Amino acid sequence: MTDWSLSTWYAEPMSVAQASAQLEQARLQLHKPNHAKRFYLRLQEIIAKYWLHRNIDNDVENLLATCSHDRDRALVYLIHGQLLISQKREGAHAKLQVALQMGSPYFESA
Repeated sequence: MTDWSLSTWYAEPMSVAQASAQLEQARLQLHKPNHAKRFYLRLQEIIAKYWLHRNIDNDVENLLATCSHDRDRALVYLIHGQLLISQKREGAHAKLQVALQMGSPYFESA
């Protein structure tokens, strides 16, 4: 995932092997000092952990607390909402609504 657009679907199911590999890759990159894409690596971690059936709530909250831009916050809510809705979990629609409201200035017109 390199685009990180607000119009992309991020909740494509992963096998345990795929999710484990993505999590390992993100963690290896995160250990590099001053990594410029730290935010996006943390998003990759959250997605991988979700498909490994781990609780991601604290990771999401921690990432939201460190976001300095509304676009980044919208992306976190969007991804969390997509992950939840992909398995018809409670709270998905609320997360997606926040993402739409927060991200609306950043959507590109068709």
